[in-house]
Amino acid sequence: MKQILSFQNTRSFDERKNESDNCKYLYPNDILVVVEQLNTSKLPRQNFIKFKMPNTMTIINVLQYIKSKIKLSQYDSINLYCGKILLRIDQTLKELYQQFKDLDGFLYISYIEMNSFGIQF
Repeated sequence: MKQILSFQNTRSFDERKNESDNCKYLYPNDILVVVEQLNTSKLPRQNFIKFKMPNTMTIINVLQYIKSKIKLSQYDSINLYCGKILLRIDQTLKELYQQFKDLDGFLYISYIEMNSFGIQF
């Protein structure tokens, strides 16, 4: 089975904090997002995806971007989480960042295929 790389395991806290501070300075209205696949996912294994987006973007925009990056069809569905909280598609990145930002300045979102029978973390 392919080992999944975690963003937090590939860089030190100081490196991540410096990167987010620089981004906030250069792009004050953007948010750095790291998207990682949940370990319990049955989707093909993917490493983390890191990107920046305007803080006005909604989760539906993030969802579409992620699906294009992991090469899912328009008919496949995934759920997005911050921690163990399922995200609503109408939430903005700014709202999520205010509530869930990490100490390193990144917003971490995880994904898993949609499961109508619930999920185990």
